[in-house]
Amino acid sequence: MEFYRLRRENPVVEEFLELRARDLRLATEVVQDLKDLEEFGLELPERRLHKVKGTGLWELRSRWQHRIARSLFFEAGSRLLVVTTIFQKKTSSIPKTTLSRAVERMGKWKKGRR
Repeated sequence: MEFYRLRRENPVVEEFLELRARDLRLATEVVQDLKDLEEFGLELPERRLHKVKGTGLWELRSRWQHRIARSLFFEAGSRLLVVTTIFQKKTSSIPKTTLSRAVERMGKWKKGRR
């Protein structure tokens, strides 16, 4: 597993650190869920993982009590998963700006690997 990054920037790590500053317990759950994803891949239970229609992205769901965070990622090979964004979810759907950002990052990552 790796996190999307630019030359000198780690936007996903920055997003995680912002989440951690707001909600340490929820951030701890995100870390554990990412570890589970790294270990078990796409074999995680459906309640924790689902495909985002029409994007090539997957959504990993993390929960602590009534608070929810999401990690969007894509498959970049047989065992490589690339996390494109981490955010706290406050609505029932993924915000359009967040989804656009994740899709854009996925495209940039793939273009940079050619």
